[in-house]
Amino acid sequence: MGTAEDWTVAFLNSWGLMRTGVVDFPERFRDAAFLRDMLADKTFAGRQLSGFTECHWSNPAIARRELRDAGLRIVSYAGVESFLSVWDRCSSR
Repeated sequence: MGTAEDWTVAFLNSWGLMRTGVVDFPERFRDAAFLRDMLADKTFAGRQLSGFTECHWSNPAIARRELRDAGLRIVSYAGVESFLSVWDRCSSR
């Protein structure tokens, strides 16, 4: 069991989502403004995105700054973007 100082934090990496978006939401790539928005952080309200509830996408530089500003120290990290987009295809084999 962790101490009061131990936290697990997860971020939706907009750069990774752009990569998986080629398969998961290719129609969005027609909208240059949407792609530009994904280079920074962005909050989507309600059901603005199909398959998501309200969510916030960030990128690694912004996420790192948010953690630092909150006084948190990064102990380890892992990337998982594109895991689920491939999972369905692999589970049917």
